[in-house]
Amino acid sequence: MPVRHPVEGTVPPPATDRLPVVDLSRFRAGPDERAAFLAELRRAAREAGFFSVTDHGLPDDVLTGTDAPARRFFSRATGRTR
Repeated sequence: MPVRHPVEGTVPPPATDRLPVVDLSRFRAGPDERAAFLAELRRAAREAGFFSVTDHGLPDDVLTGTDAPARRFFSRATGRTR
């Protein structure tokens, strides 16, 4: 039996090869927009397992400093990422 999406009560569509992008400003935009953002975040986490966050407020130098270590980590052979 297919898993039902808890927020919408529908079966989520199959995952795609695109990285989900969520806009954090929607979390701060009021209760209705926050609920929609959280549903989108849950769906991205469930379907893709990861996502990109925009409008988070982190400075560019912080983000730049995480790129190289993340690429090294994810380029390792399976089983060597621990």
